[in-house]
Amino acid sequence: MYCGFLLGLGEAGFWPGMMLYYTYWFPTKYRARVVGFTMLAIPCANFFGAPVSTGIMSVLNGTHGLEGWRWLFIVEGFPAVVGGILTLLFLVDSPAKCTWLDDTQKSWLQSKLATEQATAQQHGAGGWITAVCDPKILCLVAMFALNGLATYGVNFWLPQLVKTFALTTMQTGLVAAIPFFFAGIAVVLWGMHSDRAKERVWHYAIAGWLSALGLFAAGFLLNHPVLTMIALTFAVIGVNACQPAFWTMTGMVLSTTTASAVGFAFVSSVGNLTGYVGPVLVGWLKQTTGGFGAALLVLGCTTVLMGALPLTLRRFIANQETGNPRQRDAEPSVQRNLPVSQP
Repeated sequence: MYCGFLLGLGEAGFWPGMMLYYTYWFPTKYRARVVGFTMLAIPCANFFGAPVSTGIMSVLNGTHGLEGWRWLFIVEGFPAVVGGILTLLFLVDSPAKCTWLDDTQKSWLQSKLATEQATAQQHGAGGWITAVCDPKILCLVAMFALNGLATYGVNFWLPQLVKTFALTTMQTGLVAAIPFFFAGIAVVLWGMHSDRAKERVWHYAIAGWLSALGLFAAGFLLNHPVLTMIALTFAVIGVNACQPAFWTMTGMVLSTTTASAVGFAFVSSVGNLTGYVGPVLVGWLKQTTGGFGAALLVLGCTTVLMGALPLTLRRFIANQETGNPRQRDAEPSVQRNLPVSQP
């Protein structure tokens, strides 16, 4: 129990901290594609995680007197420990401290980030109270919470749903991994498209409604395994593909406060509470109705609302996206050699 608490304590700050860190390095123009590549890790983990975890527990079970599940924590926890050490050793706080950009590139990048920050401050300012009470931030919390409700509800129960197709355990694992394969591709491409179009709101909304369409279709097609998996694939693509636009919008909104770190933590922590509600809700509806149909339809309704909420932020996000025209005109001469895709 204590180890689980410590694990949760560490994970709680990781994602909001990473999103905040990106705002120190990447101008808004590039941020969705960066988040998209980062988000690729989640569907990849779902795609490869099940067979790898099963293999670790099967192969190492009994080694040195330890059960397979203990080896699972050791083997899969070790890379995270190494990664944390490497992060402390090699990552720096800002472009000003890095050694792999020349002075011209550093100057352009710092100027671009400073200009965006100044533009953002024209739309509002405030400390941590603003970061947790601003209606725009509360809207982001609701968007993230509704996304988590659908994401965790589907992810947790997907193997059980697939198993109703009369498949073996191995077949169930392979079929359940299919939606995440396509989601991994979509999250990167949709994030890149959001950056090229310099548009966030509709990219989030369309992805959310795609998920809703998939969930509604799956709810009515449960007697047709192939069609159900196609529909669920669209649902998983949608809830993942909206994330690059979401975190880019979150950075834009929080840049108007002096407590971005608190804001990112607030959005992530409160929004993630539905990570518990989603699986419980699906389980309760399944037990009550005797199947997954009602649960999928309820999750579809939540994603309809999820896709509609960012429309309330449309004007603000458009103003933030506009920035300084003269700064954008001066950008290309340096941008060609600027390795902005990685810190």
